Amino acid sequence: MRKRWILLVGCLLLAMSSYAQIGLFTDSADIGEPDLEGGVIFDDDGYEVWGAGLTIGRESLRDQFQFVYREISGSFIIEGEPYPFGFVGEGGFMIRQDLDPDSAHASWLRVSETIPGGNTNAVFGTLFPHIRSLKGGPSIVDGDLENGYDNTDNLGPIQLERIGDSINFYSMNHEGEWVWIREEVIPMSETVYVGLAVTANEADNYGEYDFMDVKIEEYPLWVGRSVPIDAWNAGEAIQVTLTAKANGSASGVVTEVIPGLCELSDASASSGEIVVNAEDGEIVWTLSGLSDEATLTYSLTLGDRKSGSWHGTFSDGIHRDGYIAGDSVLPKNPTWGRITEPVSIDPDGITMIQVEDGAPPLEGDDFIGLSLDPKTESGVTAVNIRGGASHYIEIPITIQQAGRYYFFGNVRGEDGNSDSVHFEIDSAPASDNTTRWDTSGSRVFVRDWVTRTEGTEDGETARPFDLDAGEHFIAIGNRETSAGIDWIAATMDRSTAINAFDEITGEIYDPMIELEGLTELGVFDAQQDIFDVENPGNLGADGGAAFDPAAGRYVVVGSGRDIWDAADNFHFMYKEISGDFSIESTLKVDAGTSSSEWVKAMLMARQELDAESANAGILQRTDGLVNSQWRLAYFDSSYSTDTSLRPTIPNGTSQLKLEREGDLFRAYYKAEDDSEFSLLQEIEVIMDDPILVGLAVTAHEVNALSIGYFSDVKLIVNGVEVSVSDWALY
Repeated sequence: MRKRWILLVGCLLLAMSSYAQIGLFTDSADIGEPDLEGGVIFDDDGYEVWGAGLTIGRESLRDQFQFVYREISGSFIIEGEPYPFGFVGEGGFMIRQDLDPDSAHASWLRVSETIPGGNTNAVFGTLFPHIRSLKGGPSIVDGDLENGYDNTDNLGPIQLERIGDSINFYSMNHEGEWVWIREEVIPMSETVYVGLAVTANEADNYGEYDFMDVKIEEYPLWVGRSVPIDAWNAGEAIQVTLTAKANGSASGVVTEVIPGLCELSDASASSGEIVVNAEDGEIVWTLSGLSDEATLTYSLTLGDRKSGSWHGTFSDGIHRDGYIAGDSVLPKNPTWGRITEPVSIDPDGITMIQVEDGAPPLEGDDFIGLSLDPKTESGVTAVNIRGGASHYIEIPITIQQAGRYYFFGNVRGEDGNSDSVHFEIDSAPASDNTTRWDTSGSRVFVRDWVTRTEGTEDGETARPFDLDAGEHFIAIGNRETSAGIDWIAATMDRSTAINAFDEITGEIYDPMIELEGLTELGVFDAQQDIFDVENPGNLGADGGAAFDPAAGRYVVVGSGRDIWDAADNFHFMYKEISGDFSIESTLKVDAGTSSSEWVKAMLMARQELDAESANAGILQRTDGLVNSQWRLAYFDSSYSTDTSLRPTIPNGTSQLKLEREGDLFRAYYKAEDDSEFSLLQEIEVIMDDPILVGLAVTAHEVNALSIGYFSDVKLIVNGVEVSVSDWALY
């Protein structure tokens, strides 16, 4: 389909494009006034698009590219195969709020052979997500494609999907299966622009792309939120409206979660059923067979916050029940604010500072910009768009009491290995490893200490700051692009469990409170922490477990690096048995103070209490993924069920079962509506009687504590059910 006469007919085609349908699209335009005019040709083979321009979101607050687009309302998916010609540029699919060069957008772009920024991991055809969540803000650009193409053959179909404020990115693997890559949350209004985007990443050249097999599918349900104020006014009462619109006949469940420190009241819906939990700040709205439009309204008294976000329900591309779009954060259009009075640092507690309270020290500095992320409590974050420690956020502070202080923050890196910032006090960052603050997260915000990159003086990995009483200032500077910061906090207590810090109340949450007043063990004999005695630091915090007779469930709280590799770190509630058995339970997994997606609650059998013991079990994560894993022998590696066979069942509804017959262990799962268990894994693990059978929880994060709730536990040993002794009446 490649045509060589682009430049000769470009102007004519551009003129024609304003008056004629372009396949699925209605128009095309050069966004951001690039030096050269772009264009599009549509025929039976697909679309041929060429565009000039410096960038789509790379190290800039503004875009330059050619856009072939249509307006569309609600939720939808666009798919097809972009193919690059030539040696420059990026091209792919884009969802955009407006046609301004600084518009919020999500783009799924494939590169040619020249990639700006010297990304050595990229080759011809590599896919890069580009995300700008706030008009006029910075873009996050990431190129770490997981589970899709490898670096030997990156070409093939891709999808970009909008469900409410959730944007999901997919690629097709070599087996012809769609693979969900990631989700980003970008607040946009009901009507957006969707289409084909091409840039050259150069001012005086063209990126040239073919788009084949392009399709757009509109989804049946869209729900938008309308908030009647632009800024956060503590104590003000407002009425929030959710409007559901159906494309045909639509059904769905919408979960509206209000911001923290707010009071919820007077919820009502024009259609469907609602369940209100005012204490937890949640409304569940069930819609069945909606054919037109329905509204949900509720009253809200705003808490004492400067900024905040409506979490609502988001779609992760798998559960696909996230619908809420529209107003998601306050203020709706945040700007930098310089602190007139230095923030006073409490020597006896934790002092949190929102990054947007600071400001770049240089007027018009566009190296750091504000962004939106409704998944964070404040909703407002800062993102680096270029490297260079000379560009930083400056925040004045007052130290009340001289001493050694430590800082941590809610930070995000796009690859988890190298994206980072610089952190210094009382001077500009040194632009070397002495001020480097690595971010351990990848694509999500996580709590991290400001750590040392060079040296561990005093045996501390967290970087201490010895500060005199008086005024100082914090400098948070650029190191690499796309590193993000939500807030930072100061404390004199190095032992602070930072993942337990509640950024709304300023308090420390202790999951062990779930065990208060519980002393019984139910059908089990004992409970204890399991950890590697050669490396006890891999456990972190002490856990616990007990039976709650009033609720008829077991509660297990556990810390630990993981249940995996050659040694385990977790909390175990167990019974010693001999012979065949089966144990089953309904599970609910709570991450507690862990930020890991691999928090595990398990039904487990193991030979002994040593961390290195042979074992077999079935687990569930907080996202509902079910997996089986085992270790065949003492100090051996661990193994698990193939990723393609692992089911995902909504957390809190799945029933799991583990059984032993001789040396065979079988792991089963059952969804809430299933009538029978399904076999997930059968494996031979040789263990000598007696063995230990029970309930296990690991936080998958040292010092964090996670919770497993095990309901309807049934333990059968050699055909006889083990009963709970000493039942109490309630």
